[in-house]
Amino acid sequence: MKNNFTLLFALVASFSLSAQSIFINEIHYDNIDSDTLEAIEIAGIPGTDLAGWSVALYNGASGSLYNTINLSGTISNEGAGIGAIAFSIPVNGLQNGSPDGLALVDNLANVIQFLSYEGNITATNGPAVGLTSTDIGVEETGETPVGHSLQLTGNGIGSTYDDFTWTGPLASTLGSLNVGQPSFLAINEREQLQFSVYPNPVTNGTINIVTSSNEAMQASVFDVLGKLVMTQNVTNKILVLDATLPSGSYILRLSNGVETSSVRISK
Repeated sequence: MKNNFTLLFALVASFSLSAQSIFINEIHYDNIDSDTLEAIEIAGIPGTDLAGWSVALYNGASGSLYNTINLSGTISNEGAGIGAIAFSIPVNGLQNGSPDGLALVDNLANVIQFLSYEGNITATNGPAVGLTSTDIGVEETGETPVGHSLQLTGNGIGSTYDDFTWTGPLASTLGSLNVGQPSFLAINEREQLQFSVYPNPVTNGTINIVTSSNEAMQASVFDVLGKLVMTQNVTNKILVLDATLPSGSYILRLSNGVETSSVRISK
């Protein structure tokens, strides 16, 4: 029974860690002279209320929790289904590594991410107890210029953690999306697929798509954590939702191979 429980815990932890559409997007913990403007930025699905979420800070030498930052606010829409909120940290509130880490914890006490800088950590207490961190692979030093940070950057496409790569130190963009993350300008440059859907909320599992595009379209449906839950080639501008999907909110993304756009739907 004990082994089964351990396996179940590992599976739950693995799922939580993989569901990274709400994620740590930018970190600043060290710079030349006295540390200043320390902060953590959280990015993800617009409309997500971060009340009850937190970031647990871990000391790398002991693996123990040294502070907890309580989050708040709602993520705004700054791009193609992604936004960001920055949280300022008191002076010297983030330890300077070799290594140290931070765990993003949701409002149900699930560890969504456990990241570290300047090495790996195995947590000995707190919400991430027993988990080993992922080293982001970049770091700040006592020579990092003031106003710089470590950031996730990309190629202008994507809205989940795995779409981006840690880089830096770069000039800080705390409170807004980073270089190479999709902005409204980037969307307009790529051309956004214009469409609407009805009925919404969906009543019988069938969604009618209204668009001037006559190209073949593919639909992708994501849950509120950004997990892909179904794909379907759209026929006659009608999408049939998987009957096994539970009631709730989803993101519907349509693409005709050239243009792409997303809309929130309810079932």
